[in-house]
Amino acid sequence: MSAGTQEVGATTNEIGDAAKGNAATAEEVAASTEKQLASMEDISTSAKSLSAMAEDLKSLIKKYKY
Repeated sequence: MSAGTQEVGATTNEIGDAAKGNAATAEEVAASTEKQLASMEDISTSAKSLSAMAEDLKSLIKKYKY
């Protein structure tokens, strides 16, 4: 095997290793994004619930204020 062929083979292996690393990182980013989306949905649900409670409280306060 010539030195040029060995160098091409080594470079190909390095590119393959880099691609595997990039794929693993992409999977981690995807998992993190899914967790963030779930958290945002939880926050949205909580905010809607809090808004409803605030409206209920406002109605109760009006009964005693007037």
